This record gives sequence, C-alpha cells and structure tokens, in this order.
Amino acid sequence: MACAGAARYASKMHFSWMLLALAAAGHEGLTWDRTTVVVSAAAGQRVARAEFRFRNETPYPIRITSIDPSCHCTTAQADPSTCPPGAAGVIRAEMDIEGDAGRVEKHILVGTDANPYPSELTFDVDCPTPAARK
Repeated sequence: MACAGAARYASKMHFSWMLLALAAAGHEGLTWDRTTVVVSAAAGQRVARAEFRFRNETPYPIRITSIDPSCHCTTAQADPSTCPPGAAGVIRAEMDIEGDAGRVEKHILVGTDANPYPSELTFDVDCPTPAARK
C-alpha cells in the first residue's frame, strides 16, 4: 500500500510540474529577433535609428504596457501595441546623437501584460570622433 500511495503522489507531483511548465511557457511574452542593435553613425548625423523586431508565439494576445528608454535623448514606439497570437511587430527607436562621440549605449525596457519582468533592449551607436568629423 505504501508503494501505491507513493506512486500516486509522484504521479500527481509530475502532473503539477507539467502544468506549471506549460503555464509558464504560455506567458513568457514576446520573442525578440535580437535585443541589441549596433548602428554606425555618419559624420554630421543627428539622429540614429534602430528597429527591434518581435513575435508573439503564445496562444494569447500580448499588450505592450510600457516602453521606458534610459535617457531623454532616446524615444521608442511599438507597432502594434497589442500583438495577436502568431503575429510580429517592431519597436522603433531613435536616439539624438548630436554632439556625441565614440560608442553611446542606451537601454529600453519594454513591459508587457504577459510577463512581470520587462525585456531589456540595448541600442548602441558608434558616433564619429571629433577628428573624423572634419
């Protein structure tokens, strides 16, 4: 009897873990093509642009609830702001690089209703040095 009870308990625990894993997998959020974009700016360029492509591979629509750049010089917008199951979208970011030189790195936190933790995107721009601008 003790063995049968232990087997039933182990089976129930295994089933519980499977359900937990399936629930977590269904709510991971967006899948990103890449989370870091590196752009090389030309001499005299004032604004750098980057695109971060994503896909919703869950069976539920995902709504982007927040987009928070790390600096006021960077802006970002989502298209679409609600992504249906199986659909793709993009975060378009712009960074004001006027007067910058060397590597400039900014971060963008993207929050969704599918994940309590935001995705962190990195936007790097290689700006010309003052000597290269002449």
